[in-house]
Amino acid sequence: NLITQKGLSYYQNKIAKQALHFRKLISKLPIKIPTKNLSNCGTILKFNIKSINIKNLFRYLQTKNIYISPISGEGGKVINIGHMGDITFKDNIILVKEIKKWLKIRNK
Repeated sequence: NLITQKGLSYYQNKIAKQALHFRKLISKLPIKIPTKNLSNCGTILKFNIKSINIKNLFRYLQTKNIYISPISGEGGKVINIGHMGDITFKDNIILVKEIKKWLKIRNK
C-alpha cells in the first residue's frame, strides 16, 4: 500500500540516497567496497585489516541492537549492509560510529 501511495520511484530514490549516504560515511575507514557495479539494496564491505574476525564485530553490534550480515568466505573479513526497509540516515550514522568504536577497541 505504501508503494502504491507514494510511488515506486519515491522508494527507489530513498534507497539510493540511503546507500550513497552510508558509503560516504564509511569511506574514511580501513574498509573497501569490493565492487564497481554497486546495488542500492546493499553494500558489501571488506575490511583491509590483516587480523580481524568479523564474527566479533557481528557480536559487538548485536549488543547494540544492530544486525548485519556476515558473509562466509573471503577470510572472514566481509559483511553486507542492507539499505532497504525502514532505515534512516541516523541509523547509518549510528552504525558507522559503532564500527569505528569497535575498531578502536580491537586495536587496544
